[in-house]
Amino acid sequence: MSIFGNNDDVKDSPVESTVNNCLGIDLGTLNTVIAKPAGDKFDLYQIPSVVAVKKDDNTSVLAVGEEAKRMLGRTPGDIVAVRPLKKGVIENIVQAQSLLIKAIEIGINEGENVGRIVIGIPGDSSEVEKNAAEEIGRKAGADEVIVISEGLAAAIEEYQNAINEIETEIRLLAIANISEEYVGGVMAWPVPGYYSITSQFGMRTHPITGIYKLHTGTDIGAPYGAQFVAANDGVVVKAAYNRAYGNMVIIDHGGGISTLYAHGSEILVQEGDTVFQGDPVLKV
Repeated sequence: MSIFGNNDDVKDSPVESTVNNCLGIDLGTLNTVIAKPAGDKFDLYQIPSVVAVKKDDNTSVLAVGEEAKRMLGRTPGDIVAVRPLKKGVIENIVQAQSLLIKAIEIGINEGENVGRIVIGIPGDSSEVEKNAAEEIGRKAGADEVIVISEGLAAAIEEYQNAINEIETEIRLLAIANISEEYVGGVMAWPVPGYYSITSQFGMRTHPITGIYKLHTGTDIGAPYGAQFVAANDGVVVKAAYNRAYGNMVIIDHGGGISTLYAHGSEILVQEGDTVFQGDPVLKV
């Protein structure tokens, strides 16, 4: 059943496979953080970003993490405890690899299979260092390895914050208009003539972050310039650019129900406009 009435012509995209077990690792200068999904939350583990190596061979790693940290200032003359990352830069790739291997061992229990590993590394890391991190993840048995630089990680965080902000605004708008009755009727399909769904509403693996979470919209494939239309009568309560959704329009239909149209090339309405079902509101 669909809120958009008869949608027999709607084509679903292939169902994405669920990642049963994934792992996130952030290689930091002081500490390395391991995040393992546990239901709708994460189990977090942390180890010091320290390795112990032979003084005359800094690629000969003897200990990693807590064990290596305990050696700081107390090691024999032929052993030194060092940090593979300094000021956000990987100083020694072999040492950093050892740290990453230790993090994976902590995050993956014996006998477990890991579907995806997302590894955060310093923003100034070279392609060689990125490739080395990816290779370690693959050797750990991951079906997919995503290496994210510090710069991209910050951009993803900003993107997620923008999504959270607009979702909070939508909830507040719904609460403000909850006493009004819904305009009634079945909603119209929002992009007439284009019925290919490229990503369903529901749980999915995010294409950028690799995190398995709720996708709160329905993505419809349509060419540039195609029009979004109002799914039902209502009032435009938001018509603006958003960092996560691009050009977007929100229509309040009463009764706490609203629709959001996003990622458009041109906004066709203004806040406060009254629109009717089928009116163009945004261009793809």
